[in-house]
Amino acid sequence: MRGYYNNPDATRDTIDSAGWLHGGDMAVMDDNGYVQITGRLKDMISRAARKSSRGRLRSSSSRIQKSPRLIVVGVPDGYYGEQVIAW
Repeated sequence: MRGYYNNPDATRDTIDSAGWLHGGDMAVMDDNGYVQITGRLKDMISRAARKSSRGRLRSSSSRIQKSPRLIVVGVPDGYYGEQVIAW
């Protein structure tokens, strides 16, 4: 990724001067170069000034939907700050 379209501030916040993209995931790399995601730096979603844990949303939603695997993320929203997206 070279950067966000027409958004140099977001690009600057996400891609460092060495070209590394910082997406918020925490990971470890083994001696063979395999990467394992171990968590998130930002595990909270802030929507309309209310903080929600992604894990709590995921466990609540999976009980309702009976979904064996559910991913919950926050995406930027101009009005609410972030919207909750699950799939």
